[in-house]
Amino acid sequence: MNDATIKMIEDMAMKLGTTVEYLWAVLVSQAIVSSVTRLCILSVLVVICYLVYRQLFVRRTLKDYDDHDDRMTLIAVRIGFGVVVLLVFVATALIIPTVVTGFVNPEYWALQKILNRGCW
Repeated sequence: MNDATIKMIEDMAMKLGTTVEYLWAVLVSQAIVSSVTRLCILSVLVVICYLVYRQLFVRRTLKDYDDHDDRMTLIAVRIGFGVVVLLVFVATALIIPTVVTGFVNPEYWALQKILNRGCW
């Protein structure tokens, strides 16, 4: 770490009334907690998407609906679901590197949090 980063950590520790070593240990521990939390949220989103997929695409077909309006509604809901799945996929692609960093290299995660925010 360079001198500016060390000074930033020292200033934060002083503002919080703690030592730099304790603050650093808390940040490193938070990396793992944050990664587990994000992984759980992503897992829940994937499970929800799968359950909705089964309900919309596997259990129901267009043949199940006699009315043209019902078919159009089902098609619109399927398109909307596709957009939601695309957004979940993009969010997953953006969050996975942070989750992996939190597990594999929590010190780097903590340092990135300090450098990106500067302070809490």
